[in-house]
Amino acid sequence: MDPKHRRKTQSSFTLIELLIVVAIIGILAAVVVIVLNPAQLLAEGRDGTRVQDLANVNTAISQFLAEGNTSLGATSTVYVSIPDTSATCANLGLPTLPAGYAYHCVTTSTLTRVDGSGWIPVNLSLVTTGSPLSSLPVDPVNTTSSSLYFTYATNGSAYELTSYFESNKYQQTAASSGNPDPTTYAIGSSLTLTPFIHGLVGYWPFDNGAQGVGQTTPDLSGWGNNGTLEDATSTGTGPTYESSGCVNGGCYSFDGGDDYVNLPSTTDIREPITI
Repeated sequence: MDPKHRRKTQSSFTLIELLIVVAIIGILAAVVVIVLNPAQLLAEGRDGTRVQDLANVNTAISQFLAEGNTSLGATSTVYVSIPDTSATCANLGLPTLPAGYAYHCVTTSTLTRVDGSGWIPVNLSLVTTGSPLSSLPVDPVNTTSSSLYFTYATNGSAYELTSYFESNKYQQTAASSGNPDPTTYAIGSSLTLTPFIHGLVGYWPFDNGAQGVGQTTPDLSGWGNNGTLEDATSTGTGPTYESSGCVNGGCYSFDGGDDYVNLPSTTDIREPITI
């Protein structure tokens, strides 16, 4: 074939075709961004780190207890992974705790130590083979404003570690972790030690077995808004406790007429509220 003829038959993209290709590439790129959602992927990565870090701490404390060690820290105290120069975290602007509770913080210099002087008051170096952790983990964000930080609490014999999650994917993980607050991820030997400090001010599981007018059904939120079983006529027995046939655990049966649970008048519970 004559070279001149070959050059004449070669084709190229027109401007319109190039614009169409560019538009298609833009649409595909937008679809990829929407489907993958880089911000959510990063949040999921941080949430995955939170789960693994707290699992490692939980394993370490379990080993500490298995060897007969017992010192888990002070009761009615919420230990926080954010450092502060105030031992009570006074400079952090943390949510208000229920009466009788206090926060505890350590400084940056000791924050991650595993000898009991870190943000978790458990001396993991007492484990016979050495501390299972080289340092205590802290939340990947670890700020008050984001509500993304770790907490630790104990009643002297049991303990609980908590975290909040960022991503949609891990919200179900939090809800199914066993903590009464479905927005809180919890792990440990007990999952009801940390008081609710992010909005929930009352949790009445109705499963303590109490029966009879005047008996108490406790509020396990930490705010102490305990309810009292009542009967409007003052002659009946009030709500009847049932140990079976409930959706989860125990429950109360109300007669539909005059049985009720009386809650105290308190500033903790005020409108607007969600039940």
